[in-house]
Amino acid sequence: MTRERCSTGQHLGAVLALVGLSLVLQAGMDMGRTLTQADLVGGAPDRAVAHYIAAPASAEWGQTVLKLNGMP
Repeated sequence: MTRERCSTGQHLGAVLALVGLSLVLQAGMDMGRTLTQADLVGGAPDRAVAHYIAAPASAEWGQTVLKLNGMP
């Protein structure tokens, strides 16, 4: 297996690209959080609740999980 080494400039470029992409991701997450908070404050609780998924009660899925694992 041959291992190629990158130059200092290439390494620095890759690091800067990674930092730039993480900043873009963080900005998108902040914008999404701001929009979600605006929905909560703006009086649209039905839209705000749609972001949460409720899990079923354990009594409903517990027996199914046991059956899938081969238990009666």
